[in-house]
Amino acid sequence: MNILFLCHKIPFPPNKGDRIPTFYRIEYLAKRHNLHLVFPCYYKEEMDHLEKLRKYSASVDTVYINPTLAKAKSLASLMSYKPLTLPFFYSSKLNDMVQKRILHDGIDLIYVFSSSMGQYVADIHNIRKVMDFVDADSHKWFQYSLHTVPPLSWVYYLEWKKMQRYEQKMARCFDHTISISTDEKELFRSFIKDIKMSVVPNGVNLEYFKPQNEPFEPKRIVFVGAMDYHANVDAVLYFYRKIFPIIKDKEPDVEFYIVGSRPSPSILKLRKDKNVVVTEYVDDVREYLNKACAAVVPLRIARGLQNKILEAMSAGVPVVTTSKGNEGINAKIGQEIFVEDNPLLFAKSVLTLMDDVQLRNSVAKNARVFVENNFNWESNLKYFEEILVGVYRHGCFPTLGPRGDE
Repeated sequence: MNILFLCHKIPFPPNKGDRIPTFYRIEYLAKRHNLHLVFPCYYKEEMDHLEKLRKYSASVDTVYINPTLAKAKSLASLMSYKPLTLPFFYSSKLNDMVQKRILHDGIDLIYVFSSSMGQYVADIHNIRKVMDFVDADSHKWFQYSLHTVPPLSWVYYLEWKKMQRYEQKMARCFDHTISISTDEKELFRSFIKDIKMSVVPNGVNLEYFKPQNEPFEPKRIVFVGAMDYHANVDAVLYFYRKIFPIIKDKEPDVEFYIVGSRPSPSILKLRKDKNVVVTEYVDDVREYLNKACAAVVPLRIARGLQNKILEAMSAGVPVVTTSKGNEGINAKIGQEIFVEDNPLLFAKSVLTLMDDVQLRNSVAKNARVFVENNFNWESNLKYFEEILVGVYRHGCFPTLGPRGDE
């Protein structure tokens, strides 16, 4: 097939967030199909990666969008019926590129990763289309509204309502939809009753993230994630203010490593604490994961599947997270993962892993097996391709399938 593949950010390098599933989808599909990639870039240095993506595609179209101007466009639409998200991701130049590909490249199927890119092809009716929502973006805004104060919380609440209406529209505009977990699918079904949706979980590079036979630091804990992302910043600040003092009181020599690119000013300020290390960008997060006795992922705002959790589990590092972090993963609590929403109990779980090496090793081993059995790229992407081929050939996908599609 000739597949027009739209995604909301450059899918390379596959080192964080949505870049991971988009890249692995591209790599897998490129073996048997011609891909035409279209996406915006929000950092000029990202343009350096275009040549690497051309190895997997028939064409690569992108434009640089200044993120400051994109935010300004979003704010300008505050009082409109459109979600703030849409103008942020919209470019007339990018739209021209999309329409040109549709007109001249014999596109058989349109695949869209992230609802924000659906606006470019919503009015295309003569080509079959698949929308990969991944997760319910609308609900993230609802969660943001719960953890902020007015007037910002009002803006977030309004965006939640607008995005829900937009997601309902996208579900009607596309022949089939995909989400990343059964939890997300059930959330979509709560406000889109007749949605046709399949579940395609993420995977983990099991060879890259694997347990190491190296000594770890028993007093070191780590958080790995992009530190310019609001949900991650919120998680780290929540941990530092509410949980870390309890741990430090019992273990004064504890080390908290915050590993991730572009840390916000509020995260950089934590360097004043001698027990905290903020690394900024690193070439290989495994060096920091493998040295830690535990990975802490205290998310209060989350949707979908958390790659940071799956990668730590695959690497044989026990994870302590919240119920939000375990949504979609659904690992066994106390055996494959630790889940605590109470700050005191969260701290106690971390302290237990510091003191009990046998428990740490047992949970680490169980977690690795769990990831191997449930988040294998090869099997998940094989099913993903079956969905695309089924929609292309039949305009729909069978009602019964291994990932609970409707």
